[in-house]
Amino acid sequence: MKIIKTTLAISVGAILTSNPVIEASAAEIAIAGDMNQSSSTNLISYQNTQRDAFSSSADGFQKYQRGVSDSIPFAVLDDSLSTFTGDSLGIIDDNNGDEFFGVTDTVNPDNSEPVSAQWVFDISGAPQLGLSIDIGAMGDFENSDFFTITASIDGGVEQVLIASSVDESGSASYTLAGGSSFELNDPLFANDTQLSNKLKTIRAAIEGTGATLQVTLTASSNGGSEAFAFQNLSIISGFEESEPTGPELVSIADIQGTGFSTELSGEEVIVEGIVVGDYQRNDETDNGDLRGFFLQSLTPDGNPLTSEGIFIFDGSSPSVDVKIGDVVSVIGSVSEFSGMTQVSADSVVVNAEGQSLPEAVSLTLPINDDLDLESVEGMRIILEQPLVISEYFNFDRFGEIVLALPLNNENRLITPTAIEAPGSSAFEQRDIANSQAKITLDDGRTSQNADPAIHPNGDVFFLTNKFRGGDTVQFLNGVMHQAFGAYRIQPTSGAQFLETNPRQSAPAFESDITVASFNVLNYFTTLDENGNRCGPNDSSCRGADNSEEFERQKQKIVAALVDIDADIVGLIEIENNPDVSLKDLTDSVNGVLGSEVYAYVDTGTIGTDAIKVGLIYKQESVETEGAFATLDSSVDSRFIDQLNRPVLLQTFREKQRGGVLSVAVNHLKSKGSDCEDFGDVDMQDGQGNCNDVRNDAAKAFVDWIATDPTNSGDPDVLVIGDLNSYDKEDPILTITSSGFTDLVAKYEGEFAYSYVFDGQVGYLDHALSSSVLTEQVINTQVWHINADEPDIFDYDTSFKKDAQDALFEPNAFRSSDHDPVIVGINLNVVPEDKSQCKKGNWKTLNRHDGSTFKNQGDCVSFVNTGK
Repeated sequence: MKIIKTTLAISVGAILTSNPVIEASAAEIAIAGDMNQSSSTNLISYQNTQRDAFSSSADGFQKYQRGVSDSIPFAVLDDSLSTFTGDSLGIIDDNNGDEFFGVTDTVNPDNSEPVSAQWVFDISGAPQLGLSIDIGAMGDFENSDFFTITASIDGGVEQVLIASSVDESGSASYTLAGGSSFELNDPLFANDTQLSNKLKTIRAAIEGTGATLQVTLTASSNGGSEAFAFQNLSIISGFEESEPTGPELVSIADIQGTGFSTELSGEEVIVEGIVVGDYQRNDETDNGDLRGFFLQSLTPDGNPLTSEGIFIFDGSSPSVDVKIGDVVSVIGSVSEFSGMTQVSADSVVVNAEGQSLPEAVSLTLPINDDLDLESVEGMRIILEQPLVISEYFNFDRFGEIVLALPLNNENRLITPTAIEAPGSSAFEQRDIANSQAKITLDDGRTSQNADPAIHPNGDVFFLTNKFRGGDTVQFLNGVMHQAFGAYRIQPTSGAQFLETNPRQSAPAFESDITVASFNVLNYFTTLDENGNRCGPNDSSCRGADNSEEFERQKQKIVAALVDIDADIVGLIEIENNPDVSLKDLTDSVNGVLGSEVYAYVDTGTIGTDAIKVGLIYKQESVETEGAFATLDSSVDSRFIDQLNRPVLLQTFREKQRGGVLSVAVNHLKSKGSDCEDFGDVDMQDGQGNCNDVRNDAAKAFVDWIATDPTNSGDPDVLVIGDLNSYDKEDPILTITSSGFTDLVAKYEGEFAYSYVFDGQVGYLDHALSSSVLTEQVINTQVWHINADEPDIFDYDTSFKKDAQDALFEPNAFRSSDHDPVIVGINLNVVPEDKSQCKKGNWKTLNRHDGSTFKNQGDCVSFVNTGK
């Protein structure tokens, strides 16, 4: 990736000023202490009668240390960085491995009174004493929750150094080390300082001098939803009364550093810069609602490895409204949230408005290293390249699309095993190249199924302002963000959009018959509600959740089938019941056509899965020839029908001319779940889970089909269906090496596709012809009604707002997630009696192998002898 950084030239006079920490006097000397990097100094004794006194591991009042203590109360620990990313309470994070004192739920079945611990230090007459200790607290506190730290010199009068108090009318925001923030009521104060889950240093003077100093911590905490923690207890000689005035001014570049994570996590800082992206959650018209804004440095450090931008998290309903071009000063704590460095703001001050923005960093794909994106995290960026809309699976739910730069002058990113041999060096190169050629475009919002959906051009996504996979986006302006495991662009304005892949009408062939393969995405008449169970094994139902969804689903599937207008249709993912679902779909298509155009092959239940394959056919065009046949485990043990759906084979006879065709509908095991129970693991060669299961099924199939299971006496066989394998993968090679032709590859080329996954296209939906049939096929085409369509258009109403539901149209587009494959065929006709050879008819007839007759006698001889 090429990155161009430029320096911002801006004059804001004396708007920004440094606010450095006032250092303690050079005369201050730490003469004693405990829990300083797990060590003690001049500690005479330590006493705590409550050590290991509580029966519940959630209760505690004692010293602990990560990796050393047998058990530490959960409420004290902030495990959100790695151990438990869903943690919502804690103080001592994963990076703090030093000894500390933790307090939580001391009022419990084992104890009801305040508890205390004592330290006795040797102070040997040191003058001007003071105490310094780091304290953290998080929870919804009550006045009954408290702690005090007192001191007594040589057994004299106890002095109260630090005392807690609760603001029962207030609230506070706490940000865990992993970045998650929580708003809790009734914060705790130590003296006049509000505490948080980030340890803060609290200082207090000690009057007098002597030989020994006893420090006593007394506390009471009732409940497991709040905790205190103490660390770095120090006794200081030469103590200065003045306290630090606040955090230091730190540059954005220093906060970001040169790596993926900040080294200043947990630090309180002042940061200053110019707002380049406004995503506050307020009533103003902003770029989004990420609950904050992006700040970029006014004075870049010149190091291309350090980002000059950062996200400022200021929560919901922030008190200060910022705008792009504002110069602001922020005080807050540094943390990482979902991989992104941020500052959680305690205060925001606008120092100037309407300033010129820094020039946007120019990015270009491919991206060779994520550090290239990390180095511009939070900064203003622009992508001027024309990029293809590559993935939109999360568009309806999260407002995300994936943009890509296709390789080698291709139109789309191609699934590697659709082009290259699995596991080969060429496969690996393409796999890496594809991963480097993509980036996510977000919508600047955190809400799910946001209303309205936003088009990449910045306007509302609607029926008259939609996009499809393969359309183009260019001149994209925004800021670089990181969340949920991916770098993403949060737009600050709409991009230039070009419709380069418009919808097309259904293909029409000048052929005698057409055959289609169509995965109908779980067409279930049994609704997935009220605990309904489906299939012969009482499995979970799939498909529509309610009658409204089912009616929408039916309208789309029926519209697609009517438009496809095939003579024979192989259906994949029909509910596996005796005939209800298949009959319902057939009747629905006929209802639209106005007569009994289609019939279905009544197979009853096939196999054990909740779904099965099926066949419908036009009664005017073709008729079934004999009984259907199925391939399952009972026929060949290599075909594991616990995982693959049984194959359905039916022979048809063309009514007009008498040609014979056998159609085999397949649905092999998906890549989505493992087959480790069958000894089949993902070999990491691009073929995914269960490749051996699919390949064994393919081997069983080619052996079975060679036996002519329907006794057709005709070698014309068309294999269709969802084989869950791309065309360079083992199962497809097994079938083609037995003499079948990959018709999609033959007629649509190497870059054909019927499915989109992970921003890459390829075809899992196949049409494969036996060697004799191949010459009778006149065309094959994938009709792109589904793979290129965002699923915001589908029948499913789950989570969708009213405006998204209103995008539904009762047409073929996004009727499923797989595109149908349509094959046009002019079948050869084989004479079955001598009368067909008379009067020149022999010229239109063929042998089974497709060869023609020389004359009438040659034709009659074939009828008599079969040769």
